[in-house]
Amino acid sequence: SVDDVFASKVSVYPNPANEFVTISSAVEINKVEVYSLLGKRVITSSKLNNNNLDISSLSKGVYMLKLTSGNAVATKKIVKN
Repeated sequence: SVDDVFASKVSVYPNPANEFVTISSAVEINKVEVYSLLGKRVITSSKLNNNNLDISSLSKGVYMLKLTSGNAVATKKIVKN
């Protein structure tokens, strides 16, 4: 599907991360959302600063990163140290 192709063009690093994750993509990302494993949205951003997302406000744990580009959506798992 379109989402699988989009997901394969996106990389998120470092993982695990401390303060920032860098989102590298061949296509423009319109929106980034971070969800806890309980499904609660903890960060929403429509603009990345130098492809970096500030996750310093999050507590340690595992989070799901939802990346949107047009109609395509990719989900990545990140670990916060």
